Amino acid sequence: MDGIPVFNMARKCLPHARISGFEGVLNSTTNVMLDCLERDATLSFAAALKVAQDMGIAEADPSADIDGWDAAVKCVCLAQALGIAPSATLQDVRPVEGIRGLDGAAVQKGLPKRFKLLCRGRREEGGAFSLAVTRELVEPSSPLHGVSGSSSCVTFFTDVLGPLTVVQTSPTTRDTGYGIFADLCEACEGLVSRSKAAGSA
Repeated sequence: MDGIPVFNMARKCLPHARISGFEGVLNSTTNVMLDCLERDATLSFAAALKVAQDMGIAEADPSADIDGWDAAVKCVCLAQALGIAPSATLQDVRPVEGIRGLDGAAVQKGLPKRFKLLCRGRREEGGAFSLAVTRELVEPSSPLHGVSGSSSCVTFFTDVLGPLTVVQTSPTTRDTGYGIFADLCEACEGLVSRSKAAGSA
Protein backbone atom coordinates (compact mmCIF):
# COMPACT_ATOMS: atom_id res chain seq x y z
CA MET A 1 0.00 0.00 0.00
CA ASP A 2 3.05 2.14 -0.57
CA GLY A 3 3.24 5.07 1.83
CA ILE A 4 -0.41 5.21 2.94
CA PRO A 5 -0.25 4.99 6.77
CA VAL A 6 -3.34 2.80 6.86
CA PHE A 7 -2.60 0.87 10.05
CA ASN A 8 -1.40 3.88 12.05
CA MET A 9 -4.29 6.02 10.87
CA ALA A 10 -6.92 3.51 11.90
CA ARG A 11 -5.43 3.03 15.37
CA LYS A 12 -4.43 6.62 16.15
CA CYS A 13 -6.88 8.80 14.21
CA LEU A 14 -10.04 6.75 14.72
CA PRO A 15 -10.00 5.96 18.47
CA HIS A 16 -12.92 3.81 19.58
CA ALA A 17 -14.40 3.83 16.06
CA ARG A 18 -15.55 0.44 14.81
CA ILE A 19 -14.41 -0.32 11.28
CA SER A 20 -16.90 -2.70 9.73
CA GLY A 21 -15.28 -3.06 6.34
CA PHE A 22 -13.06 -1.72 3.58
CA GLU A 23 -12.75 -1.69 -0.19
CA GLY A 24 -9.95 -0.39 -2.33
CA VAL A 25 -7.63 -0.43 -5.30
CA LEU A 26 -4.34 -1.59 -3.79
CA ASN A 27 -2.29 -3.15 -6.59
CA SER A 28 -0.31 -0.73 -8.76
CA THR A 29 0.69 -3.21 -11.47
CA THR A 30 -2.86 -4.13 -12.44
CA ASN A 31 -4.04 -0.53 -12.25
CA VAL A 32 -1.26 0.67 -14.57
CA MET A 33 -2.06 -2.13 -17.01
CA LEU A 34 -5.78 -1.36 -16.98
CA ASP A 35 -5.00 2.31 -17.68
CA CYS A 36 -2.90 1.32 -20.70
CA LEU A 37 -5.63 -0.98 -22.03
CA GLU A 38 -8.20 1.76 -21.51
CA ARG A 39 -6.27 4.18 -23.72
CA ASP A 40 -5.65 1.79 -26.63
CA ALA A 41 -8.27 -0.66 -27.87
CA THR A 42 -5.65 -2.47 -29.98
CA LEU A 43 -3.33 -3.16 -27.05
CA SER A 44 -2.87 -6.77 -25.94
CA PHE A 45 -2.59 -7.98 -22.36
CA ALA A 46 1.09 -8.86 -22.94
CA ALA A 47 1.84 -5.39 -24.33
CA ALA A 48 0.21 -3.69 -21.31
CA LEU A 49 2.26 -5.90 -18.99
CA LYS A 50 5.46 -4.90 -20.79
CA VAL A 51 4.61 -1.22 -20.26
CA ALA A 52 4.26 -1.83 -16.52
CA GLN A 53 7.53 -3.78 -16.45
CA ASP A 54 9.37 -1.06 -18.40
CA MET A 55 8.12 1.47 -15.82
CA GLY A 56 9.66 -0.66 -13.06
CA ILE A 57 6.27 -1.29 -11.46
CA ALA A 58 5.65 -4.90 -12.53
CA GLU A 59 8.10 -7.59 -11.44
CA ALA A 60 9.88 -9.97 -13.79
CA ASP A 61 7.39 -12.64 -12.65
CA PRO A 62 4.15 -10.65 -12.32
CA SER A 63 1.91 -13.64 -11.55
CA ALA A 64 1.14 -12.61 -7.96
CA ASP A 65 -0.03 -9.20 -9.18
CA ILE A 66 -2.01 -10.09 -12.29
CA ASP A 67 -3.65 -13.15 -10.71
CA GLY A 68 -4.79 -11.24 -7.63
CA TRP A 69 -2.62 -12.82 -4.94
CA ASP A 70 -0.74 -9.65 -4.00
CA ALA A 71 -4.11 -7.97 -3.48
CA ALA A 72 -5.30 -10.99 -1.45
CA VAL A 73 -2.31 -10.66 0.91
CA LYS A 74 -3.18 -6.98 1.41
CA CYS A 75 -6.78 -7.96 2.17
CA VAL A 76 -5.59 -10.29 4.91
CA CYS A 77 -3.20 -7.68 6.36
CA LEU A 78 -5.94 -5.07 6.49
CA ALA A 79 -8.48 -7.47 7.99
CA GLN A 80 -6.03 -8.41 10.75
CA ALA A 81 -4.79 -4.89 11.49
CA LEU A 82 -8.26 -3.31 11.51
CA GLY A 83 -9.71 -5.97 13.78
CA ILE A 84 -12.18 -7.19 11.16
CA ALA A 85 -10.69 -10.68 11.20
CA PRO A 86 -7.62 -10.99 13.48
CA SER A 87 -7.09 -14.64 12.54
CA ALA A 88 -7.66 -14.29 8.77
CA THR A 89 -5.43 -16.21 6.34
CA LEU A 90 -5.10 -16.33 2.56
CA GLN A 91 -7.46 -19.31 2.52
CA ASP A 92 -10.20 -16.97 3.76
CA VAL A 93 -10.02 -14.76 0.66
CA ARG A 94 -12.70 -16.01 -1.72
CA PRO A 95 -12.81 -15.43 -4.60
CA VAL A 96 -9.36 -14.34 -5.73
CA GLU A 97 -9.61 -12.98 -9.27
CA GLY A 98 -7.06 -11.26 -11.46
CA ILE A 99 -6.99 -9.37 -14.74
CA ARG A 100 -5.26 -12.01 -16.85
CA GLY A 101 -6.66 -12.18 -20.37
CA LEU A 102 -8.18 -8.70 -20.60
CA ASP A 103 -7.28 -6.68 -23.70
CA GLY A 104 -7.82 -3.11 -24.83
CA ALA A 105 -11.03 -3.88 -26.70
CA ALA A 106 -12.65 -5.52 -23.65
CA VAL A 107 -11.61 -2.72 -21.32
CA GLN A 108 -12.79 0.06 -23.63
CA LYS A 109 -16.11 -1.71 -24.14
CA GLY A 110 -16.88 -1.19 -20.46
CA LEU A 111 -16.44 2.60 -20.52
CA PRO A 112 -17.55 4.92 -18.94
CA LYS A 113 -17.35 2.30 -16.19
CA ARG A 114 -13.74 1.32 -15.50
CA PHE A 115 -12.25 -2.08 -14.80
CA LYS A 116 -10.56 -2.22 -11.39
CA LEU A 117 -9.11 -5.02 -9.28
CA LEU A 118 -10.87 -4.49 -5.96
CA CYS A 119 -9.95 -5.66 -2.46
CA ARG A 120 -12.86 -6.02 -0.08
CA GLY A 121 -13.30 -6.99 3.53
CA ARG A 122 -16.40 -6.92 5.69
CA ARG A 123 -17.30 -7.82 9.25
CA GLU A 124 -20.45 -9.94 9.36
CA GLU A 125 -22.87 -10.69 12.18
CA GLY A 126 -21.84 -13.19 14.85
CA GLY A 127 -18.10 -12.75 14.34
CA ALA A 128 -18.08 -13.96 10.72
CA PHE A 129 -16.24 -12.04 8.00
CA SER A 130 -15.77 -12.01 4.23
CA LEU A 131 -12.68 -11.17 2.17
CA ALA A 132 -12.49 -11.04 -1.61
CA VAL A 133 -10.43 -9.84 -4.58
CA THR A 134 -12.57 -9.28 -7.65
CA ARG A 135 -12.25 -7.76 -11.11
CA GLU A 136 -15.15 -5.37 -11.48
CA LEU A 137 -16.53 -2.57 -13.59
CA VAL A 138 -16.68 0.45 -11.28
CA GLU A 139 -19.36 3.11 -11.67
CA PRO A 140 -18.26 6.75 -12.28
CA SER A 141 -19.94 7.74 -8.99
CA SER A 142 -17.50 5.59 -6.95
CA PRO A 143 -14.39 7.19 -5.41
CA LEU A 144 -12.46 4.20 -6.80
CA HIS A 145 -13.38 5.15 -10.39
CA GLY A 146 -10.83 7.97 -10.59
CA VAL A 147 -7.87 5.98 -9.27
CA SER A 148 -5.38 5.88 -12.15
CA GLY A 149 -1.91 4.56 -12.84
CA SER A 150 0.12 3.56 -9.79
CA SER A 151 -2.19 5.42 -7.40
CA SER A 152 -3.90 3.62 -4.51
CA CYS A 153 -7.21 4.17 -2.77
CA VAL A 154 -8.99 2.56 0.17
CA THR A 155 -12.39 3.34 1.70
CA PHE A 156 -13.10 2.42 5.32
CA PHE A 157 -16.65 1.91 6.56
CA THR A 158 -17.04 3.05 10.15
CA ASP A 159 -19.82 3.37 12.69
CA VAL A 160 -19.16 7.03 13.54
CA LEU A 161 -17.93 8.74 10.36
CA GLY A 162 -19.49 6.64 7.64
CA PRO A 163 -17.29 5.91 4.59
CA LEU A 164 -13.81 7.43 4.87
CA THR A 165 -11.62 7.34 1.74
CA VAL A 166 -7.84 7.75 1.60
CA VAL A 167 -6.15 8.29 -1.78
CA GLN A 168 -2.46 8.29 -2.64
CA THR A 169 -1.56 9.67 -6.06
CA SER A 170 1.36 8.24 -8.06
CA PRO A 171 3.51 7.05 -5.11
CA THR A 172 7.30 7.01 -5.40
CA THR A 173 9.97 4.91 -3.67
CA ARG A 174 10.14 7.69 -1.08
CA ASP A 175 6.48 7.14 -0.24
CA THR A 176 7.07 3.41 0.10
CA GLY A 177 10.06 4.06 2.33
CA TYR A 178 8.00 6.32 4.58
CA GLY A 179 5.37 3.60 4.91
CA ILE A 180 8.03 1.17 6.15
CA PHE A 181 9.44 3.83 8.49
CA ALA A 182 5.99 4.53 9.97
CA ASP A 183 5.40 0.82 10.56
CA LEU A 184 8.81 0.50 12.29
CA CYS A 185 7.99 3.46 14.54
CA GLU A 186 4.70 1.81 15.46
CA ALA A 187 6.44 -1.50 16.22
CA CYS A 188 9.10 0.19 18.37
CA GLU A 189 6.48 2.14 20.34
CA GLY A 190 4.67 -1.12 21.00
CA LEU A 191 7.85 -2.79 22.24
CA VAL A 192 8.65 0.13 24.55
CA SER A 193 5.12 0.13 25.97
CA ARG A 194 5.23 -3.61 26.64
CA SER A 195 8.67 -3.31 28.22
CA LYS A 196 7.48 -0.54 30.58
CA ALA A 197 4.40 -2.55 31.48
CA ALA A 198 6.51 -5.62 32.26
CA GLY A 199 8.92 -3.56 34.36
CA SER A 200 6.15 -2.09 36.50
CA ALA A 201 4.46 -5.44 37.06
